Amino acid sequence: MKDGLESTGTKFTVSIDPPPAPLPEHPGHFAVGNPMRNSNFAAMMGPQGAEAFKMATCDGASFVATLSNDSMNRFGENTKFVACVFPYINGYSISVWHKFMMDNNNIGASLARNVVGDSSQFIPRTVEALVSGLKSAGFVPTVVESF
Repeated sequence: MKDGLESTGTKFTVSIDPPPAPLPEHPGHFAVGNPMRNSNFAAMMGPQGAEAFKMATCDGASFVATLSNDSMNRFGENTKFVACVFPYINGYSISVWHKFMMDNNNIGASLARNVVGDSSQFIPRTVEALVSGLKSAGFVPTVVESF
């Protein structure tokens, strides 16, 4: 899983914690929020700027991978991923959250997008890389939902 994600982005981090004991009956799930929502900085950014700070958190996950693909940052595009692995009695559950942000105020970039598309095309490729990495490790993953 790590190799599949790491190969599709420009910034990659992993954190690994031991599973809880005893294992929960049901898997966990990520939560989306703005960790800066009550800060003065978020207030200065206004509603649209504060939206850029939303991130997924994975409380209770044993493995958390975060990935950013800012290769198209100069064109006002950025993609973020968070993958959370939650152990539970019947196995593991993986929750994947992704966010694509685009600045529409860059006229040159907007014209280029009409010809070549935007970097949101990396989202399905990254999810597929994650699934392929799990298959190559001997798992039989099923994507239930992707946000």
